[in-house]
Formats: sequence, C-alpha cells, structure tokens
Amino acid sequence: MITEAPISEADLGTWLEDLLDTYGWLWCHFRPARTKESWRTAITGHKGWLDYTCIRGARFVVIELKSEKGKLSPDQKDWHDAIDLLNRLRIQKGYKNPIEKYIVRPSDRDFIEQLLV
Repeated sequence: MITEAPISEADLGTWLEDLLDTYGWLWCHFRPARTKESWRTAITGHKGWLDYTCIRGARFVVIELKSEKGKLSPDQKDWHDAIDLLNRLRIQKGYKNPIEKYIVRPSDRDFIEQLLV
C-alpha cells in the first residue's frame, strides 16, 4: 500500500497561489523572512491577519492555511471574530456580499477549487 506524503502548508500555499492566478483573483500573501534572530513578517499592526487576502468582482475572501491538525492562534482568532462581527453589521445595514473567510487544510483542495472557480 502506497501512502501519499502529507502536503505541507507551504506546498498548499503554492498550489493555492497558482489556482488564484488561474481563476483571475487579485490576491496578496505576506511571507515571513529570516533575520539574524528569527523569522519576521515586514508589516505593522495587529498580529494574526489571515494568510491570503483575495478579491475578484464583488467577492472579498480571506483564507487561512493550516495543516490537517493546525489550529488558529489567539491573534488569528481575534481577526476571525472581528470579521464575523463586521459581517453581522454589514448584514444589518443591507449589504449583500459578506467578507468570506475560510480555514483550509490540504484535505480541502476540492472545496478550495470549487470556492475559487
């Protein structure tokens, strides 16, 4: 029996980026860089923003990549909760398109592709 090697979060990100380009999404992802002391991401503000910010037409999608067992950090949970609150307020004001947010894992690739078509 041959078992597939697990897909890393980095490989999932590369696959997602290709998919976003294929389907015409405008997207960004902030990659950490190695410094003498540690890994750093060169942005300012609150920590925990989700991995990918994507826009196409009227859709605004944020995506957090996780390994099969990965969990949101407390900072990521804060952003997740803030987006939920924002969506509730937008619905109350009659906006039709919520900000979509997803936590996706390597096993979600079929779902991800359907989401982005």
